[in-house]
Amino acid sequence: MLFDLDHTLWERDAAVRRLFTAQHAGFATLAAVPREEYVERMVMLDEHGVADKTAMYEQVVREFGLQPSLADALRTHFWANFKNYFEPVSDALKVLHALRAAGFKTGIITNGSIAAQDAKISGLGLAPLMDVILVSEREGVRKPDRAIFQRALDRLGVHPGAAWFVGDHPEFDVRGAAEAGLTAVWVRSWAKEAPQATYTISALSDLLPLLLAE
Repeated sequence: MLFDLDHTLWERDAAVRRLFTAQHAGFATLAAVPREEYVERMVMLDEHGVADKTAMYEQVVREFGLQPSLADALRTHFWANFKNYFEPVSDALKVLHALRAAGFKTGIITNGSIAAQDAKISGLGLAPLMDVILVSEREGVRKPDRAIFQRALDRLGVHPGAAWFVGDHPEFDVRGAAEAGLTAVWVRSWAKEAPQATYTISALSDLLPLLLAE
């Protein structure tokens, strides 16, 4: 059983929403901007974690007519406090423990920088529950490239047909896994659909009856 990280084992959008709310409260210069307007705009600009943070803060400062120098201060605050918002999806640890107790090998394949993704995995307490962890920057290849899926399978000694991949992104996770020969499981989140998913779930705990049925 292989998993995506952001929006799958960690509910990133909810976490950064809390961070942006705290950021608005902590910077007096943001008082001129309504809190909800600031938070919602930041969540949108963040693009589920894909956006470059320097560009994101430069844009929001321009849009709200704030001092340009504030962008660097906000970006620094974001990265300094990011680790305080690492909390796994509510049923993630329960599901991972259940899978491992049932004899499943488990792993993570995630796109992102080594520093950011390793910090999340450590902060979420996930590392001891994984047999393999692949971070795209370390591997030199990103989802949806089938090579990163195959690399994880090779390290586990598992054939694609015997592996499942669980993630939220219709292209990076679902299409990538399906085209690499894995059973693709889509976790409903921000996207509207994932046509190539073999299974669609609303919560990680929905995996357990699916696996028992297998």
